[in-house]
Amino acid sequence: MTTDDALEKCSEEERTRIMEKIMMRMEEYLNYRGKGEIQVGAVTFQCIRNPWKDRKSRRTDRKIQKRTKYTIDTRVCRRSCWWQVLCRTGRSRKMIHFVGAGPGAEDLITVRGQRYLEQADVVIYAGSLVNPGLLKSTKETCEIYNSAKMTLEEVLEVMEQAEREQKMTVRLHTGDPCLYGAIREQMDHLDELGIAYDSCPGVSSFCGAAAALNLEYTLPEVSQSVVITRMEGRTPVPAKEKVATFASHNATMVLFLSTGLLEKLEGQLIEGGYKEDTPAAIVYKATWPEEESYICTVSTLAETAKAHGITKTALIIVGDVVTHHTYERSKLYDPEFTTEFRQGVK
Repeated sequence: MTTDDALEKCSEEERTRIMEKIMMRMEEYLNYRGKGEIQVGAVTFQCIRNPWKDRKSRRTDRKIQKRTKYTIDTRVCRRSCWWQVLCRTGRSRKMIHFVGAGPGAEDLITVRGQRYLEQADVVIYAGSLVNPGLLKSTKETCEIYNSAKMTLEEVLEVMEQAEREQKMTVRLHTGDPCLYGAIREQMDHLDELGIAYDSCPGVSSFCGAAAALNLEYTLPEVSQSVVITRMEGRTPVPAKEKVATFASHNATMVLFLSTGLLEKLEGQLIEGGYKEDTPAAIVYKATWPEEESYICTVSTLAETAKAHGITKTALIIVGDVVTHHTYERSKLYDPEFTTEFRQGVK
């Protein structure tokens, strides 16, 4: 079945929605490839005829160029494709960038994320968790909003206004936006409005916590899985994702947003299958200047946090990898292990 065949089976409304989505994604990708030097639009052609070789199609190209004032730029086109790209030189279209700020340290944002911050006309940052020191690299004219004091609707209104004014917006989330970042609800709204956006990954705080402890989450013969989850609080979790259910695997577990529920957490971990003396760790503000980390056990998590005055902004790590007393050597560097790069020696 060809794309044309598939579209024929859709209703007119479905076809319109599908094609608009395809065109938007094409434009996002091509604007990215254009590195801000050109503004990109796209036109699709049926694959019945190759528009690059057909004389009639070339006449159609000229009509499109005249009507839209676009010029065909073959530098960013693949001639084998059944669509062609229409490019206009000049200022690139502005868009919204969802950027991961990293775990806390100012120098742990990615190079791309730093560049976006330097270029931004508007920054909306999660002030409750993002290091404000990152904002020092923004322009003097940059408009800065703290989303900790805003509702979703207010955040979206700022984005929409920036788009109307052709301003580049950075939505700065802590760690990596894909983890507990509440980005999907923002993206869905932008999709409805046809506003272009992309995502710039960041270093998650669970990676920062491992660095604080010089920890490897996946030790051979100890644990080869990492469960990233949270305790149920005001935000519910699905019934099959209770901590006790995950605990039955005895894999390495990293818990976000659970510091204020440590007594309940202890109970669920033990109920699920961890022993009371299973190693655990509390890492407060991983990679920040005020970082603190403490090794304890599952049964002393609440006691340890209370003793050090930790009530929020901490990650909990559970599992035998915390103390890493016994584990097997990795096969990757075993002299007897053959890989595509070297022959093992018996």
